[in-house]
Amino acid sequence: MRYAVAMPAQNASTAGEPIGVLWNPSGSVNIRVRKIEVMGGTAMRLSVIRTSTRGTRGTVTTPDGDNAFTRTTAVPPSGTELDRGDYTVNPTFATNPLLRGQVSGQNGCQIGWWLEQPIVVGPGRGLAVVTDTTHTAMSLAFEWDE
Repeated sequence: MRYAVAMPAQNASTAGEPIGVLWNPSGSVNIRVRKIEVMGGTAMRLSVIRTSTRGTRGTVTTPDGDNAFTRTTAVPPSGTELDRGDYTVNPTFATNPLLRGQVSGQNGCQIGWWLEQPIVVGPGRGLAVVTDTTHTAMSLAFEWDE
């Protein structure tokens, strides 16, 4: 089943911390990330990095049945959540960047990664989008399969 979740543009982050982390709290279910999109008005480099701990996030978005493309289940079986900045304690980064990109700084500028081969996020792990620049407003969206 395919799910999608996004966060609004009012989320802030400090340089070197995640804009957001798609966190898989399951003890047994893998998630397979198919698409990542970031939009905002600040010029910055972005990295997609695996995480092994959650850190202390600013807030969280919890997907429900409306986030399923078919709207047939109450929640994703994994219990996946979108942790959002501004972090007070960063999650532990478990890899070097898997993907990198640049946002130009124009209003509405966007970068999207459509992944033919999904990034598998195992139980008790996350996938972060990290910025190299402090900013006040970025939007972030993930699409994944379970």
